[in-house]
Amino acid sequence: MGAKITALYIISIITISVLSGLLFDWIWQFFKLNLDSTVAGGTHLPMSIKYFSAVLMVGILVFSKLDSIKRYLPGKKSQQDSDLPVIKILVPDMSCQQCRIKLTNALQRIPEIKSISVDLSKKRIEVQGNLEKSFIVEKIKNEGYHPE
Repeated sequence: MGAKITALYIISIITISVLSGLLFDWIWQFFKLNLDSTVAGGTHLPMSIKYFSAVLMVGILVFSKLDSIKRYLPGKKSQQDSDLPVIKILVPDMSCQQCRIKLTNALQRIPEIKSISVDLSKKRIEVQGNLEKSFIVEKIKNEGYHPE
């Protein structure tokens, strides 16, 4: 990570920590809870708060695993990645790792693309997805390259 990303990461952690603390204080005061009830690691917390916390944690866990759970649910089946066409594009002015990273990041923002392979030695990009070659060529041109 660069210095800019690291600074943003630290600032976001500090901001979220302070806002969470203020929210917790507000909730504590709203329910007029006694600060002494936090003694012994929260063993004296009201059962309603314990149950709410447990349900919240389970919800967060389920939400974080939702993508992997979706494939087991009945419903519309998605097209298998192996069935999608592979589009090969030559990019003669792609010459370094920075070029590879820049183009990979730009193409990863396109949701229809399922996989990207960049071969610097052959100056070729292979994209697997359900879209037109001209659309991908235009995206590469927008990044300042001249694909063939």
